Amino acid sequence: MIERLAKSLRKKLAPTELTALAQTFIEAGTQAVRAQIGSALEAAQAVDYARQLSEAGRMQLARRTTGHPKKRLQNREWARLDRVLVEHQETLTNWPGVIGIGLGHRVKSGIWQAEKTITVYVERKLMDAELGSRLAIPTTLRAANGDAVGVDVVEFGKFRRNTSGGSSLGQGNSRGTLGVLAQDNASASMVALTAQHVVGDDTPPGLELFAPWPQTSTSVLVGRFLRGTMHETDAAAIEVADPDTMIDYIPEIGRVNGWRPVVDSDRGMPVWMYGAVSGYQLGMIQSLHNYLPQEDLIDAIVVRIQASPGDSGAVILDRQNLVLGLLVGAATVPICRFLRPSA
Repeated sequence: MIERLAKSLRKKLAPTELTALAQTFIEAGTQAVRAQIGSALEAAQAVDYARQLSEAGRMQLARRTTGHPKKRLQNREWARLDRVLVEHQETLTNWPGVIGIGLGHRVKSGIWQAEKTITVYVERKLMDAELGSRLAIPTTLRAANGDAVGVDVVEFGKFRRNTSGGSSLGQGNSRGTLGVLAQDNASASMVALTAQHVVGDDTPPGLELFAPWPQTSTSVLVGRFLRGTMHETDAAAIEVADPDTMIDYIPEIGRVNGWRPVVDSDRGMPVWMYGAVSGYQLGMIQSLHNYLPQEDLIDAIVVRIQASPGDSGAVILDRQNLVLGLLVGAATVPICRFLRPSA
């Protein structure tokens, strides 16, 4: 495999580029050794190197991603868990009280554990005495090939879309947050992105949206609703009325550097957002690839972050200010927020 890679690289890269790449391989190998058997100082240097490498990898992922990936970007272990989950998906989602399912780490007494599990979200956890004749959710799931995976049941409460009254955006009685500015792939025109439920599920194209909302003497026309959907996602695009008046900047966060799909190592990663109601908030990714059949959400991300009604549509960003998704709703139990990966 290494020989094939070397031959391929020799054809694609100039001699100076090959030399730089070789030095990178040597440095990466050195840091890996330091991380395993080095001194405290060398271990600290290895941690810093790994952080830099991780940040560079995420930026490269953003540069190389032109559309939503056709398959999940998973390593072997998470892919194994995913296969087991798929085998039991129908049974779990039809289990009484189950709201959603996904892949994450076990949480004990609010503390994140190293064990990778299938996460089952329920409206309310029941004590053994309350179960009666009902079957408890199994603690382990086994695939047809014999693979066994632990199950972590998490109390989620009732899911709600965050609507009520970046910038406050809306129309009628619904309002949310203008998430981010982007370029429309079809027309190359500037669009503003938010959650579809902020503008309304049955909203016709052309509807005018203003910010801030509710409308005041200082409110301005943001643009007209272009398209959106609440099928398997919750996202809407608004064609900007006057691009020259729009500032490509999120308060307390700065400029957005693009977007990228999520990867396995994002679990536990710090993220941030700026909601029209809550302002700047720092949070952490809890689990990925979650399925909420009742809300028609697929591949949603669970984030531990403080959010309020009116924050829907805000973008969740990583440390490189790359967009991971749009905030679309919250649970009544204050443990997480659901967001849908940006497309």
